[in-house]
Amino acid sequence: MKAIVKHRGERIDRIARATLGTEGSKATEALLAANPGLSERMVKALDSNIPAGTAVDVPSDFAPPDPAGIVLAWE
Repeated sequence: MKAIVKHRGERIDRIARATLGTEGSKATEALLAANPGLSERMVKALDSNIPAGTAVDVPSDFAPPDPAGIVLAWE
């Protein structure tokens, strides 16, 4: 699956949350690994955001953690 960055200034963690269900659990790392050169494009944008119009490959083999196995501090 591909995600297209529509707005200038989209962050990799927001794309991970929208496409993979989490920005944690190595989701951002999985996106960066599936998109060689993406981190360099983010650096060239001078604000660590992904430029508009960038196509981001979403890894199909990533599985977010089971939310039933997560214990919140207030539970």
